[in-house]
Amino acid sequence: MSYFDAIFDPETVAVVGASNNLGKWGAGIFSRLLVARNVKNVYPINKTADTVQGIEAYTSIKDAPGQIDFVVIAIPYEGVPGVIDDCVDKGVTAILIITAGLGETGPEGAALERQVADKAAEAGIRLIGPNCMGHFNTANDLSTMRMGGAVKKGEVGVISQSGGFAMNILMSGIEAGIGFT
Repeated sequence: MSYFDAIFDPETVAVVGASNNLGKWGAGIFSRLLVARNVKNVYPINKTADTVQGIEAYTSIKDAPGQIDFVVIAIPYEGVPGVIDDCVDKGVTAILIITAGLGETGPEGAALERQVADKAAEAGIRLIGPNCMGHFNTANDLSTMRMGGAVKKGEVGVISQSGGFAMNILMSGIEAGIGFT
């Protein structure tokens, strides 16, 4: 599977930090991935729950069955390096890190972020984030964004370094009836 396909059209996805608590990022992301048309398997990774939203949960990426194309990480920053190690061991193709608290927090966080990026690069894993607000593909209803409601399908693509700026574009577009790819 190409990196692009793993990010925008994966067959198997794991959400580290998937949750039953609807107030958490991992809950919304997991529930939206369950309805993505081309995703065949979505695995919740949660160290304390046996099931997440009715689906059997796994304590780590390494415990989930088979190949995983794409992993979303939505846990506190301290746990991210260990998850990256598990992704390397599992042969994951691409990772999106929702987690904040790394490079934007100062020298310590920047060093941890560099460590994570270097591990992923050494293993040939494509990395999006950290401190990411998610992504979407309206062609297959794939979304890792926290926001509720579907993004209308259309012809406008949005790529932004700033998640907040991108969300403003999306919300303004949605209000104006504009659709996105």
